[in-house]
Amino acid sequence: MTSGETALLISGISLAISAAGFIWNIMEKFIYVKPGIQVTFGVYTIVATDMPKKRLLSVGVTNMGPGPVILHSCIAKIREPWSLRPQLAMLNPIHGDPSSDEPRSLGPFSGGLPLKLEAGEVKSFYFPFSKDTFLSEQVVRVGVNDTYSRNSWCRRKDVRKAKKKFTEAFPPEIQKREAQVSEAPDQ
Repeated sequence: MTSGETALLISGISLAISAAGFIWNIMEKFIYVKPGIQVTFGVYTIVATDMPKKRLLSVGVTNMGPGPVILHSCIAKIREPWSLRPQLAMLNPIHGDPSSDEPRSLGPFSGGLPLKLEAGEVKSFYFPFSKDTFLSEQVVRVGVNDTYSRNSWCRRKDVRKAKKKFTEAFPPEIQKREAQVSEAPDQ
């Protein structure tokens, strides 16, 4: 093969790669538009003058665009000691007023789920901050499931901070003691 043929072959390969990249860009930007979702998670305190302070867990979801997305459920990855892979769990958001003394949930589709978010919109889902919340499990990540069956997760750092606040509020010794008392047979 001469140097001219080698240059022509390399030019043809470069042209094919460039055309494939151009077609992929067009398909991704205009034909198969999948919006990006940003998820945050944390422990927040409600401060109001007419009621005592109350803590809640919150999952915040922002649609980064370019198109709308439908959120189907709030989910968590929970690491089981006997399993190599974390298991997925559906979370039950609070339905109605999250600051009420008796928060209630209507199951995994409460809190307004499923919900359509346009580009740039934000939605928060609230969960009770108590000793028997999902943070008492070995939670690795918290997130949402969307239209495209994608799971979008918060940062691991968000979960570590929330778990730290949870263990400060409900130390493991107190949780074990309360569990033993509740499991003791009534006499």
